Amino acid sequence: MPVYNGAVTIAQSLDSLLAQCFDDFELVISDNASTDDSVRIIESYCQRDARIRLIRQSFNVGANGNFSAVVNAARGEYFKWSTCSDLCSPDFLAHCVTILDTHPDVVLAAPTTRLFEANPDDAMPYAGDIEVMDDSPAKRFQRLIETIKLNNAMNGLIRSAALRVRHPVIDHYMQADIVMMSCLALQGKLALVPEAVLLRRMDPRTATILMTKEDDIRHHYPAPDLRALLPAWRLFLGWQKAVSQTPVAAAEKRQAYHYIAKMCFWERGRLFRDIPDGIASFLQLSRLGRWHASTKRSPSP
Repeated sequence: MPVYNGAVTIAQSLDSLLAQCFDDFELVISDNASTDDSVRIIESYCQRDARIRLIRQSFNVGANGNFSAVVNAARGEYFKWSTCSDLCSPDFLAHCVTILDTHPDVVLAAPTTRLFEANPDDAMPYAGDIEVMDDSPAKRFQRLIETIKLNNAMNGLIRSAALRVRHPVIDHYMQADIVMMSCLALQGKLALVPEAVLLRRMDPRTATILMTKEDDIRHHYPAPDLRALLPAWRLFLGWQKAVSQTPVAAAEKRQAYHYIAKMCFWERGRLFRDIPDGIASFLQLSRLGRWHASTKRSPSP
């Protein structure tokens, strides 16, 4: 569970995880230098349940850095990200573990999701949850990119070894979570749990799709950062890197690279616009004297 200023909702999220009927798990929480009562609440839960382990970042490493930090600290065969705002049904893990235990070609058991804003009792079904079951890695790669909208599947149960093919697990640019998902799809199938086991909170504080552009940037980059520039180029290069890093057959890699090339052509306007936007952003930050070499900073252990 990566956490940043989650005091308002974290207790409810923790309660839903600790009430799982499959209880053989460790809960690793990485607090991203929160300024509210998050740590105090987490520590109170640590005292009550030995399965919880708290890591504290010495400074805000950004959302993607904190999501990667919990993967690096995890020790289980299977891994699940859990936000401090969402809720899991008591049988969430049981359903997902059954799928992964019985289907070795599945790399991720994805949850069927219901969405809510404030009251979980008002949650509504989400029709866009994905299942990617093609036999071909290249076809799975393409299908995921073309069909994923809300990345609810990321909150499913994942084979830890598949996540660790990448370093960092989630890179430091916007939509890097989608690139991470495409890397998983290259390695195996994404099966959908038919039962609605995830309640996802959708408000401007917790869902990036509802944030303003400025808040979304701060969510990923708490301080001015070189990696904020050229987001479209970083996304396409991230897909190329995902294909090159993933151990699949050469013919499948060629198909995936061909698809990336076609995407570059289809999105060429977006890529061209990225260049003057990046130059303008660089000059603006330079004039303000706020530019820094953030790559010299690293999360605390």
